Amino acid sequence: MKTYKRWTIITLLIFLGLMVLLVLTDLGLTVSLPLDEAVFNKEFEEKVRTFLLSEDGKAVDVILCGDSRAERQLIPDVVKDRTGLNAVNIATKGLDLVTLANGFKKYSILQNTDAFIVISTSIFQINDGAVGDGYTTPACIFNLKWTSQIKLFKKYLPYLIDKKMEYYWDYFKSHAESAKSRKKEFLEKGYLAITETIELSDGQLKGDINKITHPWYKDFTFPGRKWEIFQRALRDIASSGNPIIIFNPPGCPAWLELTQNTFMDAAERQFSAFLKQEAQKYDNVFFLDFYSENRKSFTNGMFYNLQHLNRKGADVFSRMISQDISELLKTRKNDVKAQEVFSAPRN
Repeated sequence: MKTYKRWTIITLLIFLGLMVLLVLTDLGLTVSLPLDEAVFNKEFEEKVRTFLLSEDGKAVDVILCGDSRAERQLIPDVVKDRTGLNAVNIATKGLDLVTLANGFKKYSILQNTDAFIVISTSIFQINDGAVGDGYTTPACIFNLKWTSQIKLFKKYLPYLIDKKMEYYWDYFKSHAESAKSRKKEFLEKGYLAITETIELSDGQLKGDINKITHPWYKDFTFPGRKWEIFQRALRDIASSGNPIIIFNPPGCPAWLELTQNTFMDAAERQFSAFLKQEAQKYDNVFFLDFYSENRKSFTNGMFYNLQHLNRKGADVFSRMISQDISELLKTRKNDVKAQEVFSAPRN
């Protein structure tokens, strides 16, 4: 019995020692490395290098960016046809505002252009409950204080430890790669076309919606820590002086009907209200609420799933964004207050 007790104590002490070593290593790396300025998104950096750092990048007038709801929903060629402005799409899946701000800073993008910046934002970026893969980015984590990281992931500490070890490895590996290895060819100036159409079954549209799990709305907590760093990222981007359009994207009519008057609908409307309020702090930032407005412009046949437009829908949406860019151009030429134009009700 004494031998068993002794080995139990020794094992416990070894475990505690390893935990202390792990914590000290984590703290040391966090303090010594500029991780809060890192990007951790290879495809995004490839797009930046391809479209903005090349010789052609000097002629870019509109930068379409953000998460997958810009990547798959905004077509640069449509923007060019409707406005006459050269556009590129540097959006990628899960690209949050914090990562975007870090990328702009790393490559000095906004110091070298007066281009329009159009940004898609989705609610997972500010929900403290959405902490799974793709919903809390490395840039987001490392922009939080160490104690805030622990609080945010208090239910998922092993997951946080595992992901941070992965991110440290990615950080060192990315610095060892050459710039050439990160270049890539993209079709349609970065736009990712999806041609499928959503197939809706009766089963998808029935049942208790409050029991349906969706990672964007999981344990919805807002405003919180992620909202604070979202605000800082927007402030950093806005400080460039570039005209910025930030929007909450449209949803599939079937999804909007299904979630009407639920906590998810309330969460989206709260998100839009906060985005609008935040945009009004800056003379060069304009918020567009496609979640609540312009609903009659989209049909189920324009979506390939409940949150993303297919190519047909993307064409319609790109035309709408192009009109907004044109309106913003008019206000600048005619010295009209753009905030008054963009705050007006939209059909």
